[in-house]
Amino acid sequence: MKLTLQVLCIFGALLLYNLAASQTTILDFESEETSTTFQYFGSTLDGTFSETIDNPDPSGINESSTVLEFIKPAGAQTWAGAFSNPDPSVNVDFSANSKLCVKAWLPRPGNVTIKLENSLTGGADWITSAETSESESWVELCFEASDISIEAPFVSAVGQVYTRMVVFAYFGEAGGDEDLVLYLDDFETHPIELTSTVVLDFETDETSTDFQYFGSTLDGTTTEVIANPDPSGINTSDNVLSYVKPAGSEVWAGAFSNPNPQTPVDASQGGELCVKVWSPQPGNLAIKLEQSDTGDDWIITQDIPVGGEWVEICYNFSEASIEAPFTSALGHVYERIVIFFDFGTAGGDEDTNYFLDDMLVVSGQTSVANVTFQVDLSEQGDISSPVYLIGSFNNWSQDTPMNEVGNGVYQVDVMLDNGIYEYLYMIGDDITESMSPLDECVVVINDGEFVNRRIVVSGNAELEPVCFNSCYTCGNAVQITFNLGLGELEGDEGGVYIAGGQAFDPPGGRFRLIDDNGDGVYSISFTRGVGFTSFYTFTNGNCPDYSCKEDISGQDCANPNNFNDRLLEPVMSDIVINTCFGLCVDNVECTPTSVTEYLLEDFVLMPTIADSKVMLQRGSLYDGELQINIYNIQGQLVSNRIMPEFESITSFDISGFVSGLYLMRLNTSAGSRTLKFIKQ
Repeated sequence: MKLTLQVLCIFGALLLYNLAASQTTILDFESEETSTTFQYFGSTLDGTFSETIDNPDPSGINESSTVLEFIKPAGAQTWAGAFSNPDPSVNVDFSANSKLCVKAWLPRPGNVTIKLENSLTGGADWITSAETSESESWVELCFEASDISIEAPFVSAVGQVYTRMVVFAYFGEAGGDEDLVLYLDDFETHPIELTSTVVLDFETDETSTDFQYFGSTLDGTTTEVIANPDPSGINTSDNVLSYVKPAGSEVWAGAFSNPNPQTPVDASQGGELCVKVWSPQPGNLAIKLEQSDTGDDWIITQDIPVGGEWVEICYNFSEASIEAPFTSALGHVYERIVIFFDFGTAGGDEDTNYFLDDMLVVSGQTSVANVTFQVDLSEQGDISSPVYLIGSFNNWSQDTPMNEVGNGVYQVDVMLDNGIYEYLYMIGDDITESMSPLDECVVVINDGEFVNRRIVVSGNAELEPVCFNSCYTCGNAVQITFNLGLGELEGDEGGVYIAGGQAFDPPGGRFRLIDDNGDGVYSISFTRGVGFTSFYTFTNGNCPDYSCKEDISGQDCANPNNFNDRLLEPVMSDIVINTCFGLCVDNVECTPTSVTEYLLEDFVLMPTIADSKVMLQRGSLYDGELQINIYNIQGQLVSNRIMPEFESITSFDISGFVSGLYLMRLNTSAGSRTLKFIKQ
């Protein structure tokens, strides 16, 4: 690939134009289009809205006319904040920008914390905090997209696009005796500084490879590198790849790199994979990336808009793959490239020739950072062997010894390019950390074959000294165990899960409860930091839409403001939680634990074997309102209604039910009772 300086400059300018959007104003509160209100939660202001006011201190870096007034009331929760309602008209787009900045005026030093939600690109919610030692003056605080979220699943926001913004002031602090009033203005995103990495240009041995055909009469043969047949327009380089789609090819005919390129496709910094192509007519090119240690295969198709000339097409790593599991390529590095010209179209009556050149990864600029790794071995006894840091950055070798700095803590500084890395700590030649797949700080590879620590490097950093085999500092971890009884339900073949809240995966994720001994009690244990708290629920089945979650609405452990989920209060020491699916009880036998449940004992369900109708007759001990839910044996809700207070009898039409056992649960605000019947 021979390019003049002029062409290089033009190419660089085009890249900057395509990927690095200019600074973008999300909110400045000066016009209707750049303003919104935020709805408060977690304080006495719940449900009310923020106000836009005249700038109370038009000085320094902010002399604008109007700003957002934001209040943290006296007595507010540590997590009190406000969410955009309505959401801003301009999205926070981290596919083209690297940071979100905001001007802030605080009455005393502290933090402003931003949470971004409702990702249009399938990303997780992202929350990060910025501290300032300044007070009573305007400062600019910036939130880098490459920063790791401070809440699970602890990933960066690189490549994501968000619609909702949540703001917290003095996050982690409870409200004091008086309201704290601060001001915010000029929420802006700033562009990425771009760099391009050549994967293939077919000009040298290091930047060339062959592709092996499949799905056609050329199966098993390879592509050729030839002299550029049309050195014009955007591509005047010497050599290009010649690709042939034979007559009668399958719709999925293509070719895979063999051997793989010496430079892998690195999507860890987001960005795009760009390639120049020449096609005899308009069509498409699908590119599939394979062989990643951390991610699933990724395939995207882009149109070739014109024929008979060189064009450049790009594939954004943040887009979802067009094949299952429909995830993006963000955060992963791929070894193999597969190409498909006119993907989805069978070969015609004659062979068709295409040409390909200059495959580049265009992403956020890579820079070198100093990262201090620290591990605390004080709980491992006397250490006489060397201690090592091993990871993807040193080929998992013992080339990076660590030095003891006192009190059993070992430390080493490593210079790393910005990016995503995996690592572990190692004692001697044979004692390597054994992390749990349920830990917060790990990445799980090949269904648990490898469980490694994970770090996203975006600048100089000093990691806290974590305990060996732990995500936390020594003495600051708690063991949490859940034991769940299913009562009369059968465990679904898809699994029984704890899910939801801020900290747990959707159903089907990592948090599957297991009945090891077949006694009908499903259990899970994991470690978290002291003070861990989260909402959660249980599901009987793998249902990403939560259709198989328990229904505890109306019971005392259900939070109606959070999808009727349970709340795990801050855990300060090891804890074992015994409960039952769909019931707010403290045992796995699913037995009543309240006076109200006793009062429900004389309700009568009749008949217990029925074809078309069952009736519930009220007893004499309880005359209040009831929520009545009917579940099938898999725990799925099939019918529900309210039985008003004092109503003596109510009936249910079950003629449309599938034959089998059903559970009728009587719920009050203080307890429940379950009855059974069989539909013939």
